[in-house]
Amino acid sequence: MKNGKWKIGFFCSLMLIPLAFAIGQNSFEGKIILKTENREAKEKAEVTWYVKGAKHRMDFKATSEKGTMEYTVLSIDGEAKLIADGENGRSVIPIPKESLSKPTTEMNIIHSEKLNKEKINGFECEKYLVESEQKTTEYWVTDETPISADALPGFMKKHLTKALPQLTFSSFPVKITIKDKEGNLLMLQEFTEFIPMKVDDSVFEME
Repeated sequence: MKNGKWKIGFFCSLMLIPLAFAIGQNSFEGKIILKTENREAKEKAEVTWYVKGAKHRMDFKATSEKGTMEYTVLSIDGEAKLIADGENGRSVIPIPKESLSKPTTEMNIIHSEKLNKEKINGFECEKYLVESEQKTTEYWVTDETPISADALPGFMKKHLTKALPQLTFSSFPVKITIKDKEGNLLMLQEFTEFIPMKVDDSVFEME
């Protein structure tokens, strides 16, 4: 990618989706596959997330109207950085800690309800609908994943809401969609696979 400024801007925009890597320790070790889409920014990303204790590596393949790029977000003991290889060599960009702890979004909710059960990516999920004055958010929540939403940092919880007891992070939101009042998709976040496996420490050694 020739445009370094776009590289940084692209990542910051994707962070607002939000994407996901936990900051602290958790019991799951393995690989998680997820995809995100931000229709407003016309950006998509496929993400492979490696987890081992307090070590996290997320490999992104991201596309937008400006092109395609690949980069890695590495987090070890809460210290995070973005790593990207370009024509001028490797760039390492520290990620401010405040970006890892954004609070849950407070919504002016006008309606919420439990809809039905659906199977999403092999998980039996409860589906919930939450409406604000501007947007409609749908959640597919399960307790079958090897991690819970408690394991996610604040910025990952940005699109979660405490409007329903079932969404207070005891289970995991396998899929989230946000639509405008006309039904147009604005944001998609979907976890497609949780793969328990041994992750070698060398996976987190990139410099």
